[in-house]
Amino acid sequence: MLADTFYAIIITGLAGNISPSGKTGMTSDEVRGSLYTAATSQLDIQNPMQALTGLLELTCQLLGTERAALYELDTGEGSFQPRLSHGIELSELGRVASQFEHTVLKRAINGQRAAATSGQSGALGLPLAPGIVACAPCITNDQTIGLLFVASETLDAFDDAALATLEVLAARAAEIFALARQTAGQTYLLHKLSLLYQASHAITGTRDRQEAIRQTASHLLKATSADICEVLLLDGGSGETIRFRQQLGKSMQQNVVTLVADNMPDYPIHREVLETLKPKTISLRPPVGSAKDIAMLDAEGVATASIFPLATRNEALGLVRLIYSQPGRSITEQEMEIA
Repeated sequence: MLADTFYAIIITGLAGNISPSGKTGMTSDEVRGSLYTAATSQLDIQNPMQALTGLLELTCQLLGTERAALYELDTGEGSFQPRLSHGIELSELGRVASQFEHTVLKRAINGQRAAATSGQSGALGLPLAPGIVACAPCITNDQTIGLLFVASETLDAFDDAALATLEVLAARAAEIFALARQTAGQTYLLHKLSLLYQASHAITGTRDRQEAIRQTASHLLKATSADICEVLLLDGGSGETIRFRQQLGKSMQQNVVTLVADNMPDYPIHREVLETLKPKTISLRPPVGSAKDIAMLDAEGVATASIFPLATRNEALGLVRLIYSQPGRSITEQEMEIA
């Protein structure tokens, strides 16, 4: 009830600043009703995917458009990525670069207001084109974390009432995005602390080196989606490599192979990790790493490998290699942090 009253006050102010539409024939009361519906229609925010799907359907319903899409800011990529769509396949949508050139995007993001193309020809370069396209920023804490797009090939233009409604819907999308991020962050933190506690307890609970290695590999495989974990120990210039593979249920089947250093694939990236004591990832597609690293990956039949230093007091003791056999699979940022 309190939220409804708050939205009613805000909407009354918005509607008062919007002239009755000459294009749609909406009266001030109809404009106010559209804004109120946009602001108060029930969405299950505890289920972000369902809530955002419902929000896109509501957007098309209120604005009379055929297509809508939600983009979310990917801070790692520095661009907006398509997350959900209505009336168009998500695979047909490309990312929106942070260095945007289109005037509609500039007006929407820089002005933090909804903006629209002035005609059918102005949509070139925007998601959901052709037709007329409107965009509203999803803002939280004065930061644009998403973009809400709508498009139509039957309407002549988006009037002030439509843009105001779109802004309200974008604000609700921002709330859902923010809550989803907060919930994901809390879940990740609990997962991280639990794994680190289990790993620390298991590794320090034994004085047997082989068991400590097995526990290290076991918890790395539990914390990541890697297919294989290899541990390379450097002992007086020689090298011993032990390989572990995941089984269903996260149990471990240990396949031990002992190799001398000369027989171990001598990746350039391995030497860099040992020198810098910082993890690195190399992959075939997209190609990441030196030409020699990528050629050696291909020869091994490995799609992606993440390499970590085993060190104590800034002294390298060996390497850990997490191997991904299937193309397109690799370690995530969160998995990298835990590992």
